[in-house]
Amino acid sequence: MASEKQLLDSLFEKIYQIVTGPDPIHNLQAGGGSFVSFCLPGMPITGDELEFSFIDPAKKEAAADFASLVNTVPSFRGYWAPSDRKVDDYYRRVLDESVRPVLVLNAAEKKRLLEAQETLTRWVQIPDATSGAMRTIAADTPLYETYQERAGEYFDALMIYKSLQADALARPNDAAAQAAWFAKGPIFQQQVKLKMQRWVSGGKLQVEKAQQTITELGRGTGERWARMREILEQADETTANGSHYLFTKYFPAKFWDAAHSTAWTRFSMSREEVHEVDEKSSVNYGGGGSASVGLWSVSASASYAEQKEHFKSDGLMSGVEVELIRVPLRRSWWDASVFWDRGWKFDKNITNLVLSDGAMPPAGEMTCYPTAMIVARNLKLGIDMTSTENNHVATQFSASASVGWGPFSLRGNYSKSTDQKTHDFVRTNAGIECAGMQIVGFACELLPKSPNPDLTLNWQA
Repeated sequence: MASEKQLLDSLFEKIYQIVTGPDPIHNLQAGGGSFVSFCLPGMPITGDELEFSFIDPAKKEAAADFASLVNTVPSFRGYWAPSDRKVDDYYRRVLDESVRPVLVLNAAEKKRLLEAQETLTRWVQIPDATSGAMRTIAADTPLYETYQERAGEYFDALMIYKSLQADALARPNDAAAQAAWFAKGPIFQQQVKLKMQRWVSGGKLQVEKAQQTITELGRGTGERWARMREILEQADETTANGSHYLFTKYFPAKFWDAAHSTAWTRFSMSREEVHEVDEKSSVNYGGGGSASVGLWSVSASASYAEQKEHFKSDGLMSGVEVELIRVPLRRSWWDASVFWDRGWKFDKNITNLVLSDGAMPPAGEMTCYPTAMIVARNLKLGIDMTSTENNHVATQFSASASVGWGPFSLRGNYSKSTDQKTHDFVRTNAGIECAGMQIVGFACELLPKSPNPDLTLNWQA
């Protein structure tokens, strides 16, 4: 019988490979993050909690809650957990507590830098949600928005193709998996190619050229630093109770509706796929560790942040079926490439902070940041609820507002403003079904060594 650790690591590994692995069709790294921070269990979330905007004052609390959630700095080892460590705080510290070399751009270089910046960012006026007065904020240009949206469409198509391929490779004796790969593999392969072509026609080359120019010319320069500070200051938002946050979006909007149904990947894993995972590969998603806590988690509170009690599962999972989608995040208020910039270092008179030492596994205050949510829905968990271990946990269900199994939430609540049961499961002869949406993890970008100042530059201190 497989151990809980083997079961959970096998599940995480397969999801990781589908969400962040390379593109075998174009023979390139897919990008968008090479690390996954999984939740244990997932965080239930509804469409109502995700429908917020700049200009709706009634939705500011929801926008602030979402920003706090997705801007949390994940730990590199272990699982995602709520914390006060936020990516925007470290970004602000880079801008405010650093020193830079003396670098002077000539007129032509300043022009190139500004044109590159304006390829990605524009200034727009919107009504203030509280006063109604017009205010200026930075926003992505239409070209950059199209680039990001078509990148998302490409990742969706790639996930669907890779999930089908993974099933065929992992289950060579499964006639259904082999037939699906034979019949649908070429179709989905063509979809990936078409989505890549749409991405290219949607500005991929122009955007990435602009990004390269900013990296080349912006290294520690006053022009770049001044623009980053101005964008950050203008982006500051305040809720009705005076809490500050930075508006963070996801795309596409309403990814859960019928119009986006084909973007979801049908993911499955059978008992036969459970195996011993190489620890060297498990570092890409925080490692295992499930055996020490138990796959079942229950709590009297529906809030994700509350402490949960863990129980052992019998490990006899017959299979998992679920729909997954990778939902990219958009932060118009920051330039993440600054963490790769070698034209700055922290002022030693203020701090000795190390964001990342660039090692593997890395150490530091912010070794990675979330680039996308991994959202699940329509879960079917094949599990024998009559076994001794599972039946013991089942006796806790009626008194538990929060129930989870591995990375999946079966009952609970995302919003911190209510304790109502907005997400629940049903027991069937085959196991457990849970239709509601939930965040089961975050795709993350790993930082290089940061700061990593280029000592050949003209440093004055």
